[in-house]
This record gives sequence, C-alpha cells and structure tokens, in this order.
Amino acid sequence: GGVVGKGEAKQQSMRQMRSLVVCPKYHLDDRRCEEENQANYADDGPVVDKTSIHFKRHAKSKKTPTAFMEELQKAAVIVDPRPNLSADETATLVLWNSQLPHCNGEYGPMMSERWKQGGCRQPPFATELESSEHFPVASVDKWKSQFFANGYVVLELGLSKAGRDEILDDLLEAIQRMQRDPKDKPKTLREVTEAILPLFPGKGLRVFHGLPNTPFADKMRLLAKPAFKHLFETANLTCSL
Repeated sequence: GGVVGKGEAKQQSMRQMRSLVVCPKYHLDDRRCEEENQANYADDGPVVDKTSIHFKRHAKSKKTPTAFMEELQKAAVIVDPRPNLSADETATLVLWNSQLPHCNGEYGPMMSERWKQGGCRQPPFATELESSEHFPVASVDKWKSQFFANGYVVLELGLSKAGRDEILDDLLEAIQRMQRDPKDKPKTLREVTEAILPLFPGKGLRVFHGLPNTPFADKMRLLAKPAFKHLFETANLTCSL
C-alpha cells in the first residue's frame, strides 16, 4: 500500500505504476504446495519458495516452466491501489496472504513500449489491472471475507489531502536529512532518484538507520495499524517499514 502523490488520484500519469502482482485465490490451491516440494531454487528458472511463487526467469534460461507455473502466469493480474471510494481519499493499504503467489509488478504503456523497443528481456506476463472491490477499514467483516477468499484486499484509509501532504512533506524532509552533500538535497519529491538514496545491502541508512526511524515512517505505521488490529484481533502489534 502507499500514499498517493499530490494531485487527484484519477489524474495520475499512467506512463508507469508499480504495484503488486497476484494470482487471486491460488493461495487455496494444493498444487502450490506440491510445486514447493519439487522447487528449483536456482535463479535461472521459475522460482518457488516456501511462501509464494515468484515469476522469475533468467534471460538465458533453458529450463521449461511447469504447466502450473504457466497457468499462474496467465492468471496473474496487477493490483490497482488507486483510491476509488471517494474523491477525497488519498491512501490505500494492500493486504495479502503470504501463501498467495505474488511478486512486484509494473503497469502502464511504458512497459509495453519498453518490450517493443527491446528494453525488457522477457515479455510481460501480468498486463491487466484487477478490479476487486475496495473497502474502508471500518467495514471489517466485508473486507476480511474478501481477503480470505481472494488472498488479498485493498483498503482505503480515510487519509485527508492535508494529512497526505503532511506525510509527503515528512518523507521529503527525511530524504533531505539523509544527504551528506547539500547539493544532493532534493527540493521536491519529483527530484528524488535512486542515485541519491542509500543502498539496501548491509546496514545501509535506508535499511536500519534512515527512513524507518523518521516521523514519516511512524505515521505510515499508525495508518496501517488499525487494519492489522482487526485482522489479528489484537492491539499488541508492531510493524516495520
């Protein structure tokens, strides 16, 4: 899940949108467990781990995907996280069962153009946005029913535009504070690039000492906490970001 950037949700550029790829209802399919027992954990073929199936192929792989893997690739859709219950809604939370076949994904004309121009090594296998119903967090019985049936659900968090802008300002300030060189400090979020963010590996700032320990991260945790309270039926929870 995440906070929608400043500007109306439905006016967002669709050149590219990152979201979650899922295979609805396949967390209930016993064949997933059978594939796990026969899994090949190498990086050069379709990978199945103990919690989900990752659609991952090496460009030079000669391995033939199993029939079940091909079935999953055909069933895969991209979760549409954009708010749709209210014009004033600015944030959503995507919850999914870790047993559901899933992976990161991207959607938009940019992806098709990159493939046609040779910018992608493999043709995209998940090209359609799903259209499942969204729910406010307070509609607990409804969203839990869909969550258990489909393996995922999109919740709308009731975050006002003012609240969204405050969180995004906190994010920008956190990124600015992480820069050692003043000239690298972005003035807007549009100026933020991967190059100015610390690396993930090891004990980088982004992992242990940076964004997770900021007002931005604290507010994001508090936004998500009510949903997890309802899901696990306890308030004694902590979460990481």
